Order: sequence, then structure tokens, then C-alpha cells
Amino acid sequence: QSFRLEASEECAICQTVFVADEKISTLACNHRHYFHEDCANQWIAFASKDNSTATCPMCRKNIDASLINVRTYTGAVKQHP
Repeated sequence: QSFRLEASEECAICQTVFVADEKISTLACNHRHYFHEDCANQWIAFASKDNSTATCPMCRKNIDASLINVRTYTGAVKQHP
């Protein structure tokens, strides 16, 4: 499944702008909490290593890994002035 963002956005974990054809993870806490798939996986793995519950880097709600939606980013939607 692919999707587009309303504006140029960046991953809240690595702070790198998304580029077309990257795999993007969307968390269940908010449909606008986007992260690179690898960044989200590493974030969750880091919390698991400490026997902690992974939380969203943006809102700090607990992450349910079974509800992570991974899609292919197709680029930002052009905004009209």
C-alpha cells in the first residue's frame, strides 16, 4: 500500500526527510506519526532491550507493534499557494 503526505515531512527519530519509495511506518496512536520503517524497528528494539515498553517518539503513548502500518511513501503532495 502506498501513500502521500500533505507536505514534505521528516522522520521524528532520525530527522531525515522522507523520499519516494521508502518504507514508512505509521503508528496506531496517530495516523500522522510517520517514521522510517528501520527507525521504528530500531526504536522498538532499543526499548525491548531495556525490558521497557516502547513509546511513540512524538506523543509517548505505548506502541502496539502489531498495529504498526508499513506503507511505501510516494512523495509529498504539491501545495498550491
